[in-house]
Amino acid sequence: MKKTLKQINKFLENNWQKWTILVILGIVIYILIIFYSLVYKPVYKPEVITSEKLEIKTQVYEDIMSFHEQKQENIDQIISKKYLDIFK
Repeated sequence: MKKTLKQINKFLENNWQKWTILVILGIVIYILIIFYSLVYKPVYKPEVITSEKLEIKTQVYEDIMSFHEQKQENIDQIISKKYLDIFK
């Protein structure tokens, strides 16, 4: 075990420039992957949203229209009603 650690230590001491560059390069690649997945992808490649066909429920539509017609009839009755002129 000690022999292996000494060999690794000796290798790292002799080639410290190479492994330092590899570590920095690995960090830069990791940062780029994180940037791509969290920033670039959501902003510049949005997912295609498939819209479903909208349907109007006929019963609900008919109920709303009948309610609207009743309100309109009430408004017409109020407008067309003849009130007595109290100043005559």
